[in-house]
Amino acid sequence: MGQESFVPDWGFAVLGFLGVCLLLLVVLSPIAVVRNQRSRTAAAASGIRIEGVRATKSLKVRIGSEALREEIRSIVNGQKQFSRVEDAPGGLDVYVRGNFWTWGEVIEVRFPETSEGAEICTICRPRLSTTLADYGQCGSDLS
Repeated sequence: MGQESFVPDWGFAVLGFLGVCLLLLVVLSPIAVVRNQRSRTAAAASGIRIEGVRATKSLKVRIGSEALREEIRSIVNGQKQFSRVEDAPGGLDVYVRGNFWTWGEVIEVRFPETSEGAEICTICRPRLSTTLADYGQCGSDLS
C-alpha cells in the first residue's frame, strides 16, 4: 500500500504559477519605479506638470488655429504611436496606442485664439479612467 500525497496533483502547478508571479513582481516592481522616476524628471525638465496620472503643458505659437489643426493632423498621421485624431470643441483629441505599461492615452489639445496666434493647452490622461499608475507614460507622450 502506497501512502497518499498531501498535495493534490494540480497543487504543484498552482505553486509553480504563484512562484513565477512572485518572481515577476520582485523583478518588475523596481524597473517600474525607476521608469516612473526617470519619466517624471524628464517631463519636469521639459516644463510638463504631472499630477497623478495626468500631465499638462501649455505654450504659445504664432500660427492660427486652422493651420495648427492641420499640422497636428499631419504629425499624428505620420507616426505609429498614435492611433487616431478626432475633432473636439476648441481643439483636437489625439489617441495614443497602448504599450507594455498602459492601455493607451488621450491627449486633449486645445488652442484658443489670441491676438498673437494660438495658445496650445495640452492634457494627457489615460484612456481608462480607473488607471491608478501610468509609470510616467503621460509625461513621456507630451515630451
